[in-house]
Amino acid sequence: MFHIVGVTPEARSPEEAFGGKTPRGKIVVEPGDLDRTYRSFVPEKAEVDLVVSGTPHLSIFEVRSLARLLEGKKVSASTMLLLTTNAPVKALADQEGYTKAIEAAGGRIVVGVCYYIMTPREMARRHGFRTIVTDSAKLANIIAAYGYNPIFRPTAECVEAAIRGRIAR
Repeated sequence: MFHIVGVTPEARSPEEAFGGKTPRGKIVVEPGDLDRTYRSFVPEKAEVDLVVSGTPHLSIFEVRSLARLLEGKKVSASTMLLLTTNAPVKALADQEGYTKAIEAAGGRIVVGVCYYIMTPREMARRHGFRTIVTDSAKLANIIAAYGYNPIFRPTAECVEAAIRGRIAR
């Protein structure tokens, strides 16, 4: 987790972000770095068992974006799409029609929990899950401990993988 000065509410300025102290270092993200990170998560197979977004919980803006990406499309019958958020965001998503659009496409919104604490080993055993595609760096970096092959990708690629039931190897 990190703060972005001028973006993160607790980091409106460098002084506020660092509490008046000098930063210990600087991280520079060069063009291509993020794509190399995505591609370092290699699928064992092209078929996708599960796509998960929302670790940490999705904001209403992310739910809206996912609803729009799924509009008029259907999740592959061989793939489960789970989106996790909190109760207030879910209520707003219901009110705005985003939940209906997501469910019409075959996705599910789960409230108050992240996938990695939803008994992921049991979920894998019960549903035959192995390949999980996610836009969450957090989930991608911890779910392998539960026996999954995690694939970290941008949100639009995750949605495409859910729809096609496959991901480019």
